[in-house]
Amino acid sequence: MTRFITALGAAMAIAATASAQQTLDSFSYKGSHNSYERGLHQSGVPYVGGRVPLNELVLAYNSFSIELDLCLKDDGVLLVKHDCDFLTAEFSLPALLNELFSDPRIFERFTWLDLELSFNGCCDNWPSTCAERSQLIRDIFAPYFPASVVYTPNDFVADGSVWPNMAEMKERGKAFFITWNRDCSSDFVFRPDYGRYANPPTNEVNYSFEDTDSESVPANIASVAGDRYLLTSYATVYWDNISDSGWFESLGIGSNYLKTNNFSADWTDGAFVHHSYPLYIDQAYAGSESWGTPYAPFRSLAEGMQRMLLTIPRASYDTPVKMRSGVYFTGNGGTLALPMTIEARGGGPVVIFP
Repeated sequence: MTRFITALGAAMAIAATASAQQTLDSFSYKGSHNSYERGLHQSGVPYVGGRVPLNELVLAYNSFSIELDLCLKDDGVLLVKHDCDFLTAEFSLPALLNELFSDPRIFERFTWLDLELSFNGCCDNWPSTCAERSQLIRDIFAPYFPASVVYTPNDFVADGSVWPNMAEMKERGKAFFITWNRDCSSDFVFRPDYGRYANPPTNEVNYSFEDTDSESVPANIASVAGDRYLLTSYATVYWDNISDSGWFESLGIGSNYLKTNNFSADWTDGAFVHHSYPLYIDQAYAGSESWGTPYAPFRSLAEGMQRMLLTIPRASYDTPVKMRSGVYFTGNGGTLALPMTIEARGGGPVVIFP
């Protein structure tokens, strides 16, 4: 592996400053809404183009979050299911998690698993206390998410009120954290804080998440530098909403995780939205879409740099870039705005020219 700082001009001090500023809450990330039932190019009809597996949402379309609605029925059966309608598709949780883990490259990056516990009449057989619910979630998910791969709230207490940056998250060796929609503390999952507007997080031990609907955004929801919140928004989550309405509104209020049905739309890869981490570049790739991911890599270094090193930076400090062996051109005179680590794939060298 080769670590590139800059070919021309920029100093290490600039990169170090960028690292300090690029905490996890400095970026916006694409997420998928009701991830278990997402299909391509939806326009009023579910599953157009077929259901997309969870591993593809992450490793093809660069979704940083996966949302699962959990339905605990009266007979004790746990399903992933959106509501009580008998027409609503039901999914097996083990099958979905095995699907997510079917490609080991899922552990190269960082993914947020968002659990929505349903309380809608047919799915609300949950224990009555927070402690019991927390223990049940731990019992269900810990076999799939051992301590070696999942962050818990206690892992960040030493950081105080500041999130690490993406490189630090990966250096610590874990690939997931899990949130739920219960506003009570847990030592296994991160909780939301629906009272953020009135309750600054100064005295919070647990990291918190703000769950906002872009259709009704409070005026004072804008992200505050240095707090311990990650803001989430439901952006373009309706079947008939295939435009970018709501997406850019969510970006405008500083949302960090944007849940959308339209994960394959071009505008979900625009300015402010974090690129794939690691970034993949393969000049032999012949697919129709490029997201910089393992399944849909960029075709050239120039394309990758254009997408990730815009005036509004989308690249985390010291981004790992996995490139297929070959000769590449930067296309910008050889200057990189941030450090990156390049790893050659395919058995030969990677040669880069300005």
